[in-house]
Amino acid sequence: WNACSPGEPDPAGQPGRERSQGRPSAPVDMDPLDRELIVLTYHHVAVSPRGTPIRGLYVTPAHFAWQIAWLRGRGVRFTTLRQFGEAAPAAGPPPVALTFDDGYRDVYRHAYPVLRRHGIPAVVFPVAGGLGKSGVVWPESEDATPAELLTEAEVREMAEGGIEFGSHLMDHVHADQLGQAPLTEQLVQSKALLERVSGQDVVSLAYPFGAHSDGVVSAAAAAGYRIAVTTERGSNRGVPPLRLRRLPVKGTRWYHRWQFRRALSLLLQHSGSGPPARPPIRGAGGADAPDQG
Repeated sequence: WNACSPGEPDPAGQPGRERSQGRPSAPVDMDPLDRELIVLTYHHVAVSPRGTPIRGLYVTPAHFAWQIAWLRGRGVRFTTLRQFGEAAPAAGPPPVALTFDDGYRDVYRHAYPVLRRHGIPAVVFPVAGGLGKSGVVWPESEDATPAELLTEAEVREMAEGGIEFGSHLMDHVHADQLGQAPLTEQLVQSKALLERVSGQDVVSLAYPFGAHSDGVVSAAAAAGYRIAVTTERGSNRGVPPLRLRRLPVKGTRWYHRWQFRRALSLLLQHSGSGPPARPPIRGAGGADAPDQG
């Protein structure tokens, strides 16, 4: 693993946009990726509750099973973020990393059985301070639907079944709005807690709300993180490993399958030669909700 130079901020003025403003700090100087990696973002794998304001955070179990079947049918190579960082470059289409933000319990109930059945690795980013809690609503989130979060026992089971665990901090907060001491505490404490529970070396991080700055990136590197994901959309060749882009996945409407096929087909055709690419559509399954992260 090498580390990276500053990434490109997201110009979109939407909730959940990348935040590149923050405390002044010299950015960590890390080498960008020299190969392609496709990272998909999930939150809930469940039927969206009636009246929820952000249906785009949900992928139904039926849609998720179809998406996995479609990817497997295309011969996709699945990877975790840790595996990608440790593996030698391979010929062929770029690998795909499935990531799940927040640590919702429906991921254990509906996504993990599908992944386990097919031997597919993935990455889950729980809010470490929320493990085992129910009725959770994140501050500043547009979605006020109470949620259940993974328990420590479920984290251990999933870790033993090939799931990588990364940090989403101790609390679901904007990292770029924290002072240096509380930011370091969020990064270090969440890493230590997840390492204790999962038995893994936690090297990956997902910034809540996608909020990061040069100072946040530097603090993450100092805390021992080697790879981090944002809510900026696109592919990753030439992108610093602590500012990786992702593609949000939707899956509640009939046309989301068509949009998923279109977005992933285009990205899988990008073999890693040439400049970094951005998909011409907003996400793998539509843009009916902002990214939350």
